[in-house]
Amino acid sequence: MAVDKDMPLNVVQEILGHEDSATTAIYVKAREKRLAAEAARLYGEPEDPKA
Repeated sequence: MAVDKDMPLNVVQEILGHEDSATTAIYVKAREKRLAAEAARLYGEPEDPKA
């Protein structure tokens, strides 16, 4: 994504045609969550030592 390459969020917002930068931020956060979830699935979640 362009934000990963240091493109300012407001520029990405304009390119995507979002009226509000909060909309663009939602997509960025969703992508980050998706990547974290896939990484956890690939590498395995660390075991909870309290369990």
